Amino acid sequence: FDFKPPMDLQSVSPANFPALGGGTVTLTGAFFGLYDNTARASVGGRPCERTDWVSHTLVTCRVPPGFGSGRNVSLWTEVTDAAIVHAALTYDAPIVTAASPSHGPVVGANVTVLGANFGGYPVRVAGVSDSDRASAVAWVSDSSLISTAPTDDG
Repeated sequence: FDFKPPMDLQSVSPANFPALGGGTVTLTGAFFGLYDNTARASVGGRPCERTDWVSHTLVTCRVPPGFGSGRNVSLWTEVTDAAIVHAALTYDAPIVTAASPSHGPVVGANVTVLGANFGGYPVRVAGVSDSDRASAVAWVSDSSLISTAPTDDG
């Protein structure tokens, strides 16, 4: 008879990271194993850049790039099912600091949007202009997007 209690992932700390990720989050709980069973963790479905088993109650994870709030954090090993803390981690919200050109006739032209926390990998981005018509937006980097201003079609 072999009894293996299920992993009990209880907390994630800290719970906020920049969109580029890279910081270390500490996962605490119980029954993570008496020795390293090749622990794996993910944030919002994206694997941690590095996961380290520290003890039967502690695992660390280098947070992957991401975006959004309320991301689930999952932990599993070779010999256990996943344990999840729902809505445990939030990435910093995007911040727009400038647009170029900032004024003038830009109908159909590219507008560069500058800021922070646009993410560490290409993502689908939706844009809205002053006329509330969506414009095409392309991710360039964590600090830059390129938007095509809507054409003036009435």
